Amino acid sequence: MKFGTAGIRGKFYELTPKEAYEIALNMGSHLGPKIAIAMDGRNNSQALKDAIRSALLFLGKEVYDLGLASTPTLQLFITQKGMDGGFMVTASHNPPEWNGIKAIDSKGIVIPKEKANKMLSGTPKPNPHNMFHSINYGETHAQHLLEHFPLTLDKSLVVDYGNGVGTTVFSHLLPSITQDYLELNDVVDGNFPGRNSEPVKENLSQLLSHLNNYDIGIAFDGDADRSVLVTKKHFIDGDLSLALASYLLEKPKVVMTVATSKVIEDIVGRENVIYTKVGVPYLAQATLENNATIAGEESGGLIYPKVNIGKDGFVTALLLLYLTKGNLDSKIEEIPKYYRIKKKVEVPADKKEYMVEQLKQELPQYFEGEAITLDGIRINLKDAWFIVRASGTEHYLRIFVEARSQEKAQNLMEQLEEIVYRFKSI
Repeated sequence: MKFGTAGIRGKFYELTPKEAYEIALNMGSHLGPKIAIAMDGRNNSQALKDAIRSALLFLGKEVYDLGLASTPTLQLFITQKGMDGGFMVTASHNPPEWNGIKAIDSKGIVIPKEKANKMLSGTPKPNPHNMFHSINYGETHAQHLLEHFPLTLDKSLVVDYGNGVGTTVFSHLLPSITQDYLELNDVVDGNFPGRNSEPVKENLSQLLSHLNNYDIGIAFDGDADRSVLVTKKHFIDGDLSLALASYLLEKPKVVMTVATSKVIEDIVGRENVIYTKVGVPYLAQATLENNATIAGEESGGLIYPKVNIGKDGFVTALLLLYLTKGNLDSKIEEIPKYYRIKKKVEVPADKKEYMVEQLKQELPQYFEGEAITLDGIRINLKDAWFIVRASGTEHYLRIFVEARSQEKAQNLMEQLEEIVYRFKSI
């Protein structure tokens, strides 16, 4: 198995304890002596984490096992305690039959696939001089967040954990920020009985129904590296979270992927935006390299390096509540509005990269604007933008379009589809 943009993922019969053991054995030979590990609540996470721990102990590592913990908690522990790296067992928002492994470096950054796959060819050397520690870091993480976000709200909150591990942190700090709250799906369960793990609008009907009685909703994904906020008027997804934070922070330098809304540029200016390829490792690395204020991506979750270099659902929720004092709607309405359309075009696996390379040459002839070719091709127009890129996991080309009017977005999408389908038929 190979690493992709979000680590290694597979169904339970593909990513077995044997696979996990071999991954940790090979990668562990490239890492220093102190390694931290953690897992989400999926049904086979314990088996995979135990296999990783066994491999690391065989290599003579000093292993710190955080048990059931969020991905942001593991990343924070790595940076605060001077670890040489870590392994997180999680498939994030995927369905219950999936699991995965994220490898994390000593800076707390998910190791990008280009480097991680090279580390799979390690040379394991057994060493009997190992050590093992069992750690519970959830309450420490909660206290760390409260120190950075001293927040007392006069708003009521309803929080949907989606049966994920977000409850291991957020349930400890919630009573400190409001006296009126409700927690949903707060029992960690790898079958995700409350809802599908991904916090998108169509999965959050239970949360949305409670907004008749509560002011603000918060929903986490399975490993809590993503969250969304919801009010009676707005669904605050990844792009809007980053836009709102960028609008309210003082003169921020912003890192974002090429698939993120142009509204960020409208807010902070093109000179204060750094683009990256799609994927958390690239966002985090660029944030450190450019001493950026904040980073984010369309799929959700902010990186706020003052608190944690990892993409962090807790930080996303608390930062937005802190900056707005809970008055989310009034601030959102001050931000320029874009209309978005997404489509995907099925193409053969052996043709999608070729098509993207051809479109990189062709599209600038049709559209005048700044072309960015880090990952597919994005072109920024005067009051619109689009991107065409190859899916990293499926046999599709993805097309995102945004414009300041619905009509312009629709017209732009129709133009792009015509060009893409023409190249598909060649």
